[in-house]
Amino acid sequence: MSKLKKRWTRIVAANPAIKPIQHYDYYCFLWIAFYMQHRLSRWRIVWRQVEDEGEECILPLAVNTKRRRLRMLSYYGRMDYEDIISSTEDTEHNRRLISKALQPYEGYTIEAVHIAEDSRLYRTLGDKMTWKETCVAIDISRGYEAWFEGLNKHQRQNVRTAYNRKEKEGFEVRLEVYDDHRPIPRGLWRRLQEIYEERGGDPGSRWHLWWKRQKNAFTHILHHVEGHRIYVLLHGNEPVAYMAGLLHSGQSCYYVPRLSHNIAYNRYSPGILLICETIKQLCEEGIATLDLLLGDEPYKLAMGGKEFPLYALNWKIEN
Repeated sequence: MSKLKKRWTRIVAANPAIKPIQHYDYYCFLWIAFYMQHRLSRWRIVWRQVEDEGEECILPLAVNTKRRRLRMLSYYGRMDYEDIISSTEDTEHNRRLISKALQPYEGYTIEAVHIAEDSRLYRTLGDKMTWKETCVAIDISRGYEAWFEGLNKHQRQNVRTAYNRKEKEGFEVRLEVYDDHRPIPRGLWRRLQEIYEERGGDPGSRWHLWWKRQKNAFTHILHHVEGHRIYVLLHGNEPVAYMAGLLHSGQSCYYVPRLSHNIAYNRYSPGILLICETIKQLCEEGIATLDLLLGDEPYKLAMGGKEFPLYALNWKIEN
């Protein structure tokens, strides 16, 4: 294990508030995958590691000396919640750690996006940020029935219609759960990726090629990293819908960067069935939040999601 990984793992183990999105394997693989695919030859990756009065901080950066710019992973990758890796929650201490980490780059401009209000980065540099985008999370802390009753009347009827049609037409489905202890079969995982890739449009287009590169990065992450959880709704052996993400028991939250459904089963509202069945399972485990991450797509809000702001940082460093 590298010195960087040992330090990173030690910080995370001692601080359960750190999201799994900031864990070493997830963060580093995303970093490498997305910066490699963009072929940013003028940018070099630097892992700034600093200490101050017994506290530690890791600040991963891409550095462009010629343009005098720094970028964090979220600028290119799907790091939906950008943050520093710090051993302390104290804002003033983190301010000193960040200042120390950025000391060699006075006069540079640092850029990052997708920064949440509860992050150390926002609490430390929030006065230098502007609102950029939104994320959506569903509160399921009061249980499935309370969540369902909290939906608007129209959406409650949509849920009832989906279940009634399933029962009336004998459309049998079951929810399977795969994680560190029960690995998903390779053939099934490949099929899920095919379902997701169908959203990419024309196979010959540049958009589709970008989509495929993104898919490949997440394929590795959500199949291998510790703490992954994959929910698959199956009709026989055929996937109807699935969501794949990271479970954070320390924050009682399930983060979902990947959710898709099989368009062949659109008649049965597979997305609604999947979300309902997954929420039932999560509530049984005492999970309080289903976080659907970046984007305010209508289905997220219809299923009871609440919007939260994400901020962007564009700051010229002046120590």
